[in-house]
Amino acid sequence: MRSALLTTFVLTSILSPGQEAARIEVLNADVWKFEEEVAPGVQRLQGNVRFRHEDAVMQCDSAWLYQERTVKAYGHIRIVQGDTLTITGERLDYDGKERTATLDGDVVMVDPGTTLRTPALVYDLRNKSATYSGGGTIVSHAEGDTLTSRVGTYLSDARRFVFSRDVVLRHPERTITSDTLHYHTATGVAEFFGPTSITQKTSRIECVRGTYDTRTRKADFTQRARVITDGQELEGDSVHYDGEAGIGLAWGHVVATDTANGTTVLGDHGRYDQRSERSYVTGHAELLMRSASDTLFMHADSLFAAPDTAGGARRITARQSVRFFKRTCKACATH
Repeated sequence: MRSALLTTFVLTSILSPGQEAARIEVLNADVWKFEEEVAPGVQRLQGNVRFRHEDAVMQCDSAWLYQERTVKAYGHIRIVQGDTLTITGERLDYDGKERTATLDGDVVMVDPGTTLRTPALVYDLRNKSATYSGGGTIVSHAEGDTLTSRVGTYLSDARRFVFSRDVVLRHPERTITSDTLHYHTATGVAEFFGPTSITQKTSRIECVRGTYDTRTRKADFTQRARVITDGQELEGDSVHYDGEAGIGLAWGHVVATDTANGTTVLGDHGRYDQRSERSYVTGHAELLMRSASDTLFMHADSLFAAPDTAGGARRITARQSVRFFKRTCKACATH
């Protein structure tokens, strides 16, 4: 009977006048007593402590409950919200009015298919969002990705991570470094907002803004981007790259460079096929072929490049409105 009265007192004392919800309900404690010398109405809970607040259940080794609906908890912290999300740590400050939980001490958050580890975390139970600013590591078990960053926010309902500062996403088939990156765990799509590099086994992409599908290996970039593959480079204002097919497409101020043969092609639109090693540039196409003493310039509507099976070099084909000239370096010619 005494226990039941004490429970009733705890629930009503934590509930402020005029409040109809957001009360903290104590589910269990081995030792439960008041500590009036600490502050009026303060309660001390020890041993197998469990309490509920709305849709979340929290447990710990010991806790202090205050009348203003705040909790300070210590040891083996565990927060479970709904059927999917779990957060563990060593210390917890919980604000019942704002429904925010501040945890530290090797914090681990587990959501379906995703695990986040960080030294400290602020979790908003109302909006189901988690934020860290002291570095964190996220493992996507479904995709096999490991992502690290200095600052991050996780939106649980949207299954969306927002990362900034020293962002690195690692996978056996790729490594992505970025200034700011958004990652959708449900779709495996990464969005970039800042200088970004995507390194794969046979290619590297440098970009500023765009998206990359980690499942299909397809990328779309809306600001200046460059794809580098096996001695070939394709650059443009907008770039699409299909990593599975090995095909890159570029639009706007296109620059296609063959670093092995010292040629550069400029134009409006370009395409490169990594498997066949064939490429073309159309729209005000211009070829620059450099040698030790001169540079060959060729203009045409379209320029095509393909491997020359006879000599091992590359064969350039120009179509429509073809004209060319050569600029000779006089200083070089005298040597």
